[in-house]
Amino acid sequence: MRVLVVDDDADFRFLVGKALLAHGHAVDELPSAFGLVNTVAAIGADVVVLDCGLPGLSGTGALELLARDRRTQHVPVLLVSAAASEQARAMASLHGNAQFVEKGLRLGRLVQLVEGMPARTSAAARERSRT
Repeated sequence: MRVLVVDDDADFRFLVGKALLAHGHAVDELPSAFGLVNTVAAIGADVVVLDCGLPGLSGTGALELLARDRRTQHVPVLLVSAAASEQARAMASLHGNAQFVEKGLRLGRLVQLVEGMPARTSAAARERSRT
């Protein structure tokens, strides 16, 4: 699976990337959300791990852009934040392909969540097609 980790904290990107690589995933990194839609489309990301508190274009703003573009609207997003954010939780719940988690969870759990994102998104898409 190809995972794009988007966070302005280089240490976080490194640790998450290392954990994902150890589980056999390809990892790409971005320090900001600028150009995110084109990058996701160009590399064929299967999942995006997206920090909510990015400077400039926030993670929630980037989620909206991903959801609006036909090339990326199907890509699951794991929104992460150092602080509990009601706005981020609400944004994630509005999108069938997004989930919110707080930073600080164990890296093994984060990897599990990432690995479960495509299946979760596929199930949500099947459910939407039935209605």
